Amino acid sequence: MEKMIYTFSNAIKSFYSNYFNFRGTSNRSEFWFVVLYNIPIVVTVALVPEEPDSFIGSFLLIISGILYLANIIPFIAISVRRLHDTNRSGWNLLWSLIGIGLIVVLIWMAGQSRPNHWENSTHSDDSKFCSSCGDEIFKNSQFCSSCGIKIDESESGDESKKDISSGKTLLP
Repeated sequence: MEKMIYTFSNAIKSFYSNYFNFRGTSNRSEFWFVVLYNIPIVVTVALVPEEPDSFIGSFLLIISGILYLANIIPFIAISVRRLHDTNRSGWNLLWSLIGIGLIVVLIWMAGQSRPNHWENSTHSDDSKFCSSCGDEIFKNSQFCSSCGIKIDESESGDESKKDISSGKTLLP
């Protein structure tokens, strides 16, 4: 399945509509359009002096500061999803807190999309799905990552059912 190629406006809409979404993936166009959108905000906050002399300077500082604070969480979320798209854990984003780590993370973000287990469309034939919420259960999981139901491995062997409409194997 081909991924959506985002326009600038679609990427910004997706950025705000996935405010707290740390699951799934984000492709390169979505991520880099959001970076392009955030550059003027960060530059304005960085360049406006702490005590601007004019009303316009004060206004710019306040608006940019609010946008900057409002964009921190969704920017972390889209960065985690971008790492997922390159088949890396979102925890790798912590490397950007140290000098050389930031360069490595930026190189990862610029990389090609790779097959990964965070993307909904890449289930293998032997994938198992939660009978409560329908999300995929990953190997060696004891709980469904979406609804929190405990997965009993002894029951998942013979008693698992296949949903005829979707072809998914459901766990009891």
